[in-house]
Amino acid sequence: MLPGSYTYLWLLPKKVGTFDIYCSQYCGTGHSLMRGTLVVMPEAEYLSWEQGEQKKLLGGTQSPADQGKAVFESAGCLGCHSTDGSAKVGPTLKGIFGSKVELSDGKTVQVDEAYLKESLVEPNAKVVKGFQPIMPTFKATLKDEEIAALIDYMKTLK
Repeated sequence: MLPGSYTYLWLLPKKVGTFDIYCSQYCGTGHSLMRGTLVVMPEAEYLSWEQGEQKKLLGGTQSPADQGKAVFESAGCLGCHSTDGSAKVGPTLKGIFGSKVELSDGKTVQVDEAYLKESLVEPNAKVVKGFQPIMPTFKATLKDEEIAALIDYMKTLK
């Protein structure tokens, strides 16, 4: 993986079921944590599931912050970022909104909505000091509404 680059994966499942998946390329410090579950379901069942997830995420009765928490969990953010102040591959997000962070180039930036959005779509534009520029871009994988909800969630992490 190269920071800031897009990687595509196409699968043609031949079998319905739930499968453990693992990253097979050494790509950085958090490599051993890159695990997941692949769920293969019949097409009709998948389409029904997808509609339900969209309603829960963006059209349900959840607050924007709760919607953002769902995005945070489903997008895999917890693999690299903690919400409790503990150290991980990426900076903790506890108390991040409104704080000032030092960047790898020595500059300091105020963590506001614009900075957080930029960090999601162009993550290597401003890298926090002490961390590697390994965060992938979410430019093509998160919709604007999902990014806004994610930022609303990060505002609550006191």
